[in-house]
Order: sequence, then structure tokens, then C-alpha cells
Amino acid sequence: MIGRAIDVTVVDFKLSKKFSMRPSRWNRLDRVPVPCHHGGENVSSDWKDLAFHLDFRRSDTDNIAGRNRDDKSRCMDLLEEWLKRNGDRATVEVLMEALSEAELQSTVDGLRDKYPEVTGKSEAPRCILIEGEAGGGKTTFLSKEALDAVSQKTELGRRHDIVLLIRLREVWEGETIEEMVWDQCVSQTTEGIDVQSIRAILQRNESRVLFLLDGYDELRPEAREAGQAIPKLLSSKMYLKSTVVITSRPSAGVQQYTRPDCHVHIMGFSPEHVDKYVRQYFEIVGTAEIAKELITVVRKNPLVTDLLHTPIFLMLVCVLWEDNPEMVSPGTMTDLYSNLLTCLGKKHCKREGVEMPTDGLPADLADALLQIGNLALEALLRGETLLDVSQAENENLNWKLLTARLASVLKNVPGLKVLNLSYTALTPASLQSLVQGFRHIPQLEELDLTWIDKLGDAGMEVLQTGLSSVPHLAVLRLRNVHMTSAGMSLLTPYLRHLAGLRELDLNLNEIGDTGLTSLTTVLPTFIAMQVLDLAATRITHTGMRTLVPALRHLTRLVKLDIGYNNIGDSGLECFSAILPHLTAMEVLVLPDIRISHKGMVALVAGLCKLNGLIKLDISNNDIKDPGLECLAAILPHLTAMKVLILNSTGISDRGISALVKTLPHLVELQELNVSWNNIGDSGIVSLVQTLCQPRKLDLEQNPPREKSLTTATAPRYNTTLQRLDFGWNRGITGAGLGRVAQLIGTPTHLPDTAAMALAEALPRLPALEELELENISMDLAGFQAVVQAAEEHPTLKRLW
Repeated sequence: MIGRAIDVTVVDFKLSKKFSMRPSRWNRLDRVPVPCHHGGENVSSDWKDLAFHLDFRRSDTDNIAGRNRDDKSRCMDLLEEWLKRNGDRATVEVLMEALSEAELQSTVDGLRDKYPEVTGKSEAPRCILIEGEAGGGKTTFLSKEALDAVSQKTELGRRHDIVLLIRLREVWEGETIEEMVWDQCVSQTTEGIDVQSIRAILQRNESRVLFLLDGYDELRPEAREAGQAIPKLLSSKMYLKSTVVITSRPSAGVQQYTRPDCHVHIMGFSPEHVDKYVRQYFEIVGTAEIAKELITVVRKNPLVTDLLHTPIFLMLVCVLWEDNPEMVSPGTMTDLYSNLLTCLGKKHCKREGVEMPTDGLPADLADALLQIGNLALEALLRGETLLDVSQAENENLNWKLLTARLASVLKNVPGLKVLNLSYTALTPASLQSLVQGFRHIPQLEELDLTWIDKLGDAGMEVLQTGLSSVPHLAVLRLRNVHMTSAGMSLLTPYLRHLAGLRELDLNLNEIGDTGLTSLTTVLPTFIAMQVLDLAATRITHTGMRTLVPALRHLTRLVKLDIGYNNIGDSGLECFSAILPHLTAMEVLVLPDIRISHKGMVALVAGLCKLNGLIKLDISNNDIKDPGLECLAAILPHLTAMKVLILNSTGISDRGISALVKTLPHLVELQELNVSWNNIGDSGIVSLVQTLCQPRKLDLEQNPPREKSLTTATAPRYNTTLQRLDFGWNRGITGAGLGRVAQLIGTPTHLPDTAAMALAEALPRLPALEELELENISMDLAGFQAVVQAAEEHPTLKRLW
């Protein structure tokens, strides 16, 4: 099942397959004599072909040839070197595969007769890792495999009904597997399919699903962290019965999460395929007569021989030879790269009508390339393979030039889906040239202009002209672009073209009630909207009365942020009336919206209907204890809650007492923040004790029948809490600190008895990730006890 067209350029390259087996089934070659002469087939004379299929490069075979006098010795040397390199991976199965690919079938048959228990094939693999250098054809191979699998031309295709090709460079932190499928594999025009139905389909057909994951090395670092979707898929923590094929550059870290059942290395072009490609290239461009001379030069020039195994470099060398043959054979590799860059620069200038100097590149183009090269080098030194221009030194880059060049590049990437220019120094003038290129990328789904504060309303006027060219845009991020109500009014009519908009971020723009009124004229048309961020946009209670009727239509809304606006109790009262209609809501962010406990009374009436709510932030609102008591009364209905933010809300021990009674119902709670309040010793002690003691619900459901409880029936402690923040509560004293062993705020001394109590308490919070003991002094014995307990804790990452 592939919902979108795939651009495929078929490249003929060789693969070397290494099939790993469980140790009990390994057939080590150091215990199997493999003759270099077998039957009527002379393996020795074909040892170079065998070497190629065993992953040896030309430089390796040259070394083997130089240190041996005859082909038989070279063949034996080759096998010994292969054994030494691959260890337990050097199996009879692998050798038989290589012999077969080298067309030495009679030798393969002889080995099968001698060792009938060896089939030459492994069990159906769960995970297949395909590795290769940059430009070696990994993406092309996986795209071809996707098409072949859908057509059931391959064994993988015949074993799977659902084939999902996912580009990992387009995966974001926190994105689920089902959301990736929805985003990358389902056509925008498909009706009746959403994330929930995708999850149901995948779970129902788990053993018939083939995941094709392209480019692990291009996966964002934050999306590689343990607990993210891709690592969980690789480590068999989800969709265990499905098959996963993943491509990556070597040493990118795939094996951190999985031990592949099958390891494939893309070697690139063989010498024969290099010759074949060169002939075909020059036949196509109409200068077949110059192909033979290039082949001769390449064979004699060791500088470029290994480079040409990579398809993309072979193509570039052909382009360079066509332009100027003398530039193909410089003295150093650096000179060759420089010649390639100059050649491509000249072709670019010719196409764009830019005047080209007789020697080198135009100064502005050379300067821009030098800056981009510097950024690329810094990224590589950080171990990153993706270049994020948002990290550039904005003031030093010629963005007008770069955007003009980028606009011309867009002509050649009509399938582009993500364009991230956040934190750059774009101006309305430089944005103008870029927007002109939008007509070439009609499939664009995500545009990020976050924190480009030079755009302003003039930038919005420029942007509006390009929105009609990208009707599939689903994500539009305009955070802090210095837009006012005037810019919002200019932009709004053109947002109508974006019927499939799923995320709109207008955070930190002064659009006010007037701009919001303009926006509400189109909001009801965005029925697919999932994320809406209107924080810090100067909305008042008047604007909320305009917004509420439009929000009623956004029934798929998952996250809403209206924080840091002067909404007040009256504005929140009209908002809470529509909350029961927003049943998909998972994240509600309401910090500093100027509400009191009266506003909370209105809010909880709607909140109790949101059974799927996982995060609620009402920080920096003066709700005091009555407001928290209202909230606590409905928390038993919000059992999916994972994050509850209550800092700076004026609560004291009275409010904490109400909260503590409901905590046993929040079985998924991961983060609780009650910092910067008026909580005292009794409130904090009660809170911590509740989190560390067996849950009341567990005791009710599993009453003790004997004096000692078994593991199966023992009541559980809170095993999900990762962060508890109650710092800067000035009512907490040293006495309270001695009982809970934690304080953030006023400096104090922690006695050994309290430190020991803290060390003993840590194992009761097995999901704890951070412990903050800032401004606290300890004696040596207590300090050593805390440090030892922290070191032995299974999940604690930070102690400070």
C-alpha cells in the first residue's frame, strides 16, 4: 500500500549480502575446507569475481594479488582474509551466495552435496539492514524494492500485503508510526482514513506489514532517542510480527536498537557496470565517440577508480568529462572536487542567465557556497548528516542570493514536501524570490518560517501570493514573524486555499482581537485541524467570544494553546461551553490567561468530558486553593493525564490536600509541577508520601490475604512519574526537608538521617529521571549515600 507516487531511477549495482544466524546454527568456514578447484570449474582463476561479491574493493584485491605468486594462493588468501574480517558472520551460507552471484554454480552444488544441512538460505528475517555510503543508491534501491514488493515481484512482496515506504528525514520527534503512515503513505484525497483507523489496520494485519524505512542516518537526533517510535519499532517493542527493512550509512547507530537478521551492503558499481554506464551516458547525450577514451583514463587513474563505484560521482565525472576532459585527471582529490564544483556552477549560471567569469565562479556564488560548506563541515563534526540552515549565522549569510538560488532549485524538486527556513534572516524582499518558486512545488505539505522577525506584515503580503500554489500545505508555522492584525487580515483570504491544514502556529504575533476576527472567518473550513497555537497574540475576552463559534467546528483538534492572553474569567466561561464538542483534545495549554477560581469553576464543567486529555497547563493563573479543589474534583475522570502544570497558581497546603486525594486515579502521570506556590511542609510531605506509597486503588482491588504479598498481588507504587517540581515554595522549612529530602529554593543543610531517607526512597520512584537538590549542603556520609542510590537507579539521568 503506497499512497503516493515514487520517482525511481533504476540503477544497476551489485549487492553483497551477509546473512547472520543464531550461534547454534552458525556454520563457520574455519571448520569447512572449501577447495579453490572444484569439478570442472576453476574457482582460482575467478577469484577476483568472488572477491567482489565478498565485499572486497579493488585496492584489497591488488594487495592480495601482489603478495601471492599464483591464483590458487590468491584464492586461499582471499578466503582467509574474509574469515579474519567477518568472524562469525563468515558462514557457508554467505559463501554459497557469493559463489552463486559469481556464476560458480557447480562449486555451490558441490558444497550442498558435501553439507546437505546447509541450505544457503536463512529464515525469514524480521529486520534487514541495508548500508552504503552517501550517493551509493540506498534510496533508489529501497524505492525500487517498494515498487517490486507492491507488484509482488520479490519474496518480501509475496509475503506482505501492506508495504509502507517511510522517509526518515521527514519524521519528527514524538511522531507515532501511525502518524508517519498518515503523513507519508496516505493520499490527501483519501476519505475515511485517519490515524486511529491506520493503527487498527496495522494491528489487525501485523504479520503482513512490510516497513521500508529510508535513511536512518538522516533521522533527527531527537527522534532517535530511546522511547521514540523508530527505535521502538527497531527494538521490537511494537509491531513485532512485521518485517522492517532500513537503510543507513555505516556507523549511524542502527545496531543500538536492533541486531539485524540480514545485513546487506551496497557496494556500488562494479568495474563492468562503470564501463556500461559511461557508454550509455554518452550515447544518450549524443557523443558516444568520447566514451571509450574516458573509460581508458578511468582505468589508468587510481585517484578516481574507487570514487566511481558511487553512482552519483560517476554521473558527475561524466558531466565533467563532457565539459572539459582535462579537468578529470588533476593531481589531487581536492582538485577533482573543486573541478566538479566549478563545472556544476558554470552550468547553473548558464541556465539562470548569470554572467560567468572566465576563471572560477562568480564572487557572490562562491561566497555563498563557502558559507554553506562551512555549515556542512560543522554539522559533520557534530556527527550530523542533515544541514539545518536555521542554525546559520544569519547576519553573515547572503539570504537574498541564497533564496534566489533556492527558488531556481525548486524547479527540479516538484515532489518537495517540507521547507524549513526557521530562524533565518529572511526579509520580505528575499522571501519574494522564494515564493515565486512555490508554483514548482505543488506537493509542499509543511512550511516553517518560525522566528523570522524581519518579515512583518510586508512579509505576509508576499507570502499570500504563494499560498494558492501549495494547496496540499498541512503545516504552517509563523511563530514570531512580527505580524499584526493588518498582516493577519492580508493573509486570511488566501488561507482558504489550504483546505487540508492540520497545524497553524501564530504564537508571539500581535494580531489582537481584530486579527483573530479575520482568522475566524476561515477557521471553520479547516475540519482536519489538529494543532492550533494562538499563545501570546494579545487576545482578550472579546476575541474569545469570536473564536469560540469557529472552534466548535474543529472536532479533530488535538492541541490548543491560548496561553499568555488577557482572556479572563468571562472569556474562559464561553470557551468551556464548547469543550465537550472537542472530544479529540489531548493537550490544553492555558498559562497566564488572567483567570481566578471563578474561571476554574466554569472550566472544569467542560474538562470533565475530555477523557483523552494527557496534558493540562494552567500555570501563572491566580486560581488559589478553591480553584485547585474544583479541578481535583474532576481529575478522577481524566485518567489519561500525563502532565499537570500548576506552578504559580497561589495554592497552599489546603489545595495540595485536595490534589493528593485524587492522585491515585492518575495512573499515567509522568510530570507534576507545583513550584512557586505557598505550599508548606505538611503539603509537600503529604504529596511525596502519596506518590511513594501503594496506591489506594490497588489496595482496594488487591487486598492482602496473607502477611506477605507475592509480587503478582503486591500493590504498586507510582511507576510512571518522571518529574516532580515543587521548588521555590518558601513555606517549606528544614523540618519538611528532612522528611521529604528535597527542596528547591532557600539554601539549607541536609542531615545524614534525611539524606539516608532520601537514598532509601529513590527506588520507590523507578521512573524518576531528574532529581534537583540545588543549594543544599550535606555531610560526607549522607552525600555518598545519595550519590550511590542515584548511580544504582535504573532511569535517573540527572542529579544536581
